[in-house]
Amino acid sequence: MQHKYVLFLTDVFEIGGIETFLNDFSDQLKKIGIHSKIAFYKSTISPIKSNNKKYLMLLPLQEGLIMKFYSILLLNYKIYSLQKQIHFTHIFLNTPEITLHCAFVLIWFKFINKNIKIYFQFHGPAKEVWQSSLIKGTRYNPHYFHKKYFEVAEKFSYFISSNILCFSDFSKKILLKKSVEENKIKIIKPGQNLLPIQKKSRTIRKKQIGLNPKLPLILFISRMERRKGIYDFLEIVCSLKKVINANYVCCSIYNQDPEETKKFFAYHSKLDIGASLFYVHNPKKNEMINLYQAADLFIQPSTSLETFGYTIFESLQLSLPVACYDIGANSELVEHNKNGFIRKIKDKSLLIQDIKAYIHDNRLRKKLSKNALNSVKRYTWENYIEVIKKHKLL
Repeated sequence: MQHKYVLFLTDVFEIGGIETFLNDFSDQLKKIGIHSKIAFYKSTISPIKSNNKKYLMLLPLQEGLIMKFYSILLLNYKIYSLQKQIHFTHIFLNTPEITLHCAFVLIWFKFINKNIKIYFQFHGPAKEVWQSSLIKGTRYNPHYFHKKYFEVAEKFSYFISSNILCFSDFSKKILLKKSVEENKIKIIKPGQNLLPIQKKSRTIRKKQIGLNPKLPLILFISRMERRKGIYDFLEIVCSLKKVINANYVCCSIYNQDPEETKKFFAYHSKLDIGASLFYVHNPKKNEMINLYQAADLFIQPSTSLETFGYTIFESLQLSLPVACYDIGANSELVEHNKNGFIRKIKDKSLLIQDIKAYIHDNRLRKKLSKNALNSVKRYTWENYIEVIKKHKLL
């Protein structure tokens, strides 16, 4: 009997929620006897730990059109060699760019093995992807080049895939607007095992972190990118600190764009926030969990079209209410006054009022904290795998 072997193809610059999802998904597949490999191609920005045997390092992307074309050929050759060594039955694609880079070899796989299944995991529209990409385009017109490049890649992803998987109803609406065949679209909410919860009070955790245990902790975790709401967070802190004496923590994760980080701290100085805001860079997983469980409220003021908010998801599963904007798929996770607060971007002042009321109302804090965990209990890997089986995707 032939073993099922899944290949995940993705980009290093997409590391974040995607990396978490792929690692967890691979572990779950192993439990039901399906082997997998995660293959990254590496940009010049973010290195990845090569000692993790689950990852296969592909050729770094080279700058310039000629070198980029050369890289594509070698990348395809490497994937093809990999396919010959391990007979993959399923291929999951994670970004439009990797789809186009691997176009030749994917078509060849389909030609020599008609039974091979190719799926595209949709994480957002191409416009969002190329605007946030850290890889530079041509020196003549980088934005035009990237926009057209990703649009072509996105269309090809939809064309070559047997199914397009997405995390939310919001994602499905985007795909339907792009004239993707509805029968190809499968909404499968991501699985997540509840993070380990140790029974320690928030007060004790704040002491361990080195914060004032008597003050509430308001937390923000994100990459240092404008679209993730880093400047909105500073403005919210600037407004809150005038009336609420609290521990404000900004936790930046993954490799940062130095220019964006510089602008962030310049704006921090301009707003005269001072020592009210504590800054943490790249905490380890146990440190991150400790921050979540020490916090009284998580703020996610992202202004991009999030197709599924992993930090929101992680907060809720650790009984931490969330304050966020009503954009993208956020409303599928956060219910106003039930497990957090959600407002339109233009209503930032109302969101700030919600936070003030929440911090001063102990009964409301207990209620929202209890509801937070209950609202995401159904998102388990067991359910995810069951839906995968139901749709006969593996």
